Amino acid sequence: MVLAMTDRARRRPSQRVRQRRAIAIAAVSALTLGMYTFTRAGSQPGTQSGSGAQHAGSKQQPSQHNATSSGKPQLLITTSGVTVLVQSKQHSGWRVITPCGLSTTIATGTPISNITVMIDPGHGGRETGADEHGIRESILNLDVAKVLQHDLERLGIHAALTRTADYRLPIATRADFVNAVHPKLFISLHHNSGAAAARTSPGTEVYYQHTSTSAKRLAGLVWQDLVHTLETYAADWVGASDAGAIYRLNPSGSDFFGVLRRTQGIPAVLVEPTYISSGSEATLLKTSSFRAAEASAIAHAVQRFLTTNDQGAGFHEPLSRGNSDPGGGGGEAHCNDPSLG
Repeated sequence: MVLAMTDRARRRPSQRVRQRRAIAIAAVSALTLGMYTFTRAGSQPGTQSGSGAQHAGSKQQPSQHNATSSGKPQLLITTSGVTVLVQSKQHSGWRVITPCGLSTTIATGTPISNITVMIDPGHGGRETGADEHGIRESILNLDVAKVLQHDLERLGIHAALTRTADYRLPIATRADFVNAVHPKLFISLHHNSGAAAARTSPGTEVYYQHTSTSAKRLAGLVWQDLVHTLETYAADWVGASDAGAIYRLNPSGSDFFGVLRRTQGIPAVLVEPTYISSGSEATLLKTSSFRAAEASAIAHAVQRFLTTNDQGAGFHEPLSRGNSDPGGGGGEAHCNDPSLG
């Protein structure tokens, strides 16, 4: 099921902001996308053509924090709304890295920089994540991520998305975005599934980089605000007995989740607010108000992380969860880039 975008009231922008938006829209509309050739990132230019079997369905809107003369562009939003990583500015346009990790030149796009929060909607494309009770996780994650981005912008916190539509995005590319942008924090957004016991409160899990005290604090704040918000809803909650602000390790003692393991040095968490596999929770997730509540809680936690010394809650030693592949990213094999124009 494709979830409808949340219908939420927006503040009316000032006349100055409306004028800036009009100028930006006119400028982007006047440009056209040039021809481009693909090469594997870091290799010599070749003639391999990129595939575009999927199309980005919605655009990540640029904000007033877009690149300026004093800010080096870090990401580019293509005319189709896809986030790509900037390599360099060239006479023919921009040299960028595509979602599948290929290097290409495109003629136009909207460069952005000075990003405070990077939001990563988990899964995408053929890697759907959980698909139960009429909800596909990849679509749900993206919907909540877009609302979260909007909420953060309203709080004056500049945020960007790693994935802007339902296309595949390898874990390596997600991490490359974060490491290039170097935001103040990184949130990978998922929703849980699988066998779980009945609980009296939400079984929210927030995983953090186990050696990072900042990531641990971020996880505690996100867990605290999510549970405080979601438990006001009536539901037959389910979850693991050790749900909370926790970590998970692989056999070598490193962080189990690739997006956390590959983004060391930047406070990063992987969030599983609720369970798609629970019929009661799935019913709530189908409503725009509940999805908006998830996003609002995370946005509030981010604001607290950036502006207070609050420590959060939910910390304890986790149980062993095994080492099976959690899915939702993987390598670059069989990756088809979305249309970039």
